[in-house]
This record gives sequence, structure tokens and C-alpha cells, in this order.
Amino acid sequence: THVINYDIPNDTEAYVHRIGRTGRAGRAGDAILFVAPRERHLLHAIERATGQTITAMHLPSIEDVAGRRMSQFKDQLSEVLNSQDLAVFESLIADYQQEKDVGLGEIAAALAYMVQKERPLVPVEAPVSKPMRSDAGSSGRPPSSRRRSEDERGGGSARPPRGGGATSRGGEDVPMRRFRLDVGESHGAQVKNIVGAIANEAGIPSRNIRKVQIGTEHTTVELPADIQASVLQHLQKVWVSGRPLQIAPTDAGAPLGRAAPAKPRKILSARPTKSEYKPKERGAGPVKRKKPAR
Repeated sequence: THVINYDIPNDTEAYVHRIGRTGRAGRAGDAILFVAPRERHLLHAIERATGQTITAMHLPSIEDVAGRRMSQFKDQLSEVLNSQDLAVFESLIADYQQEKDVGLGEIAAALAYMVQKERPLVPVEAPVSKPMRSDAGSSGRPPSSRRRSEDERGGGSARPPRGGGATSRGGEDVPMRRFRLDVGESHGAQVKNIVGAIANEAGIPSRNIRKVQIGTEHTTVELPADIQASVLQHLQKVWVSGRPLQIAPTDAGAPLGRAAPAKPRKILSARPTKSEYKPKERGAGPVKRKKPAR
């Protein structure tokens, strides 16, 4: 019933494909999207593509959360009182009250604290961090066209950070492996389509889908080397641009999409240079003479 997008997709097709899971088989659901200030341009791109405005949610306050948790706690307490045999515990509480000379209210409060210690009924308010600077800057101008185009086609996150090598968000190196996809430029495939399909169907973050090279008839892409065989089997049946991906590992070779080097042309004949040309000596053979005109 709910799809939560913790990371906003880099392309609109991936977002539409992901939230479509809430409405399958006639069902209805909600899609929740977390957006940082610097990602507002991606939010606007999604709104333009879907033709709908994504409304901002009201974040619950500490009081709202505490009230909800206390209500749930009371419901659980009533359920236990109505469904469980508590004779042993009543005797235990009576003995403790007599031994320690404390009231039942204090004992109940202590027991309630023990129950909710791992998940406090009144959550501690987290310190407010300084908001991240938006790409638009203080002037409110939109991000540069170069940055925007890279983000929308999925190239921004799919490119490894500076310093070389594929890194995860935690900074650890991610070993990569190259794969071949049975879809290419002639089928209308684009980088954003391929990244979106793999990210949604395989659950791979777009930042770990790298070096997408689209050729005429097929595409190569780098994915984490520890991808499971069951995931690869599923990706083989995923369709992009009207064709199944038929993903398979391959050795890294020359980039696809470039023209093959031209083969050397075979020289059938060549005219001799001046240094190689020697006039025929007289007497060396018959000489054809022109007949005088009559």
C-alpha cells in the first residue's frame, strides 16, 4: 500500500515505474518521496512528466508522535488485561509492594518504563541540523543546464566520484563487473531507461550502475560484482525499449558504439615513380612504327 522513495530517482521513468506498484491489480496506495533542498529540480522534473503536483506532507511534531505511541500503548494494555491470566503477576506485585512499601502507581509506572525503554513513548527531539544549500543558491536561479541534464538522464549518480573506483555512500570500495545487455541504440534505448530498469527491478542504487555504453545492437554496463544469480535471472526477463535485457557477464573490451577500424585497402596497381621509370633502349626489342598516310 505504500512505496517510500528514500532516494529520489534521477529520471522520471524510474519514479513512475517504482510508484506503479501501489496501484497494481486495482489496488490503491500512497507514494512518499524524500527530497533534499538540492534535489528540488528533480522533483519539478517528475511533476512535469506526470502532470501532477506532489504535495508536501506535514511532518508530525514530537507531541503528535508521543500521542500516537501512548494511544497504541493503552490499546496493548487493554488487550493484555482482557486476554491474559495475570494471577501470577498480581501476586508478584503484591509481594513487591509489601516488601518495598511503594504504591501500585509507582510500580506500574516503573513497569511501563521497562516496556517502552527501547522505543520511548515520548521521543527525544533530535537537534536541528543546518539545512543543505540548494542548487538554486540564494538567488533562486535554477541549476546549470549541464548539471540538470546529467541528473535527469541518470549520468550524474552513475559516474564514479573523483579519486577513481566505484564507491558506495559509506565510502567503501565496491568491486564492479561488466555485463552485456541485448538492447541498443537501434531499439531506442537510452541511459535513463536502462539505469531506471536495473535500479528498480534489481534494487541496485543508481550510483552503483556505472559506465553505461550504448552500442547499435547492445549495451554494456558495470554492476556490483557480488550481484546474486537470482537477480541476474530476473533481469534477463526485464524489458527495455520493447526487448528483454538478456543480461550476461562479459569481459571489458573496447567501448561500444564506435566504428570498427578500417581495413587496409588492397592496392591492385601502382604507377611507377619517376625514379623507378627507365626508358626502353633501342634494339632491345621490336619497335612499332607508324605507317605513313597514303
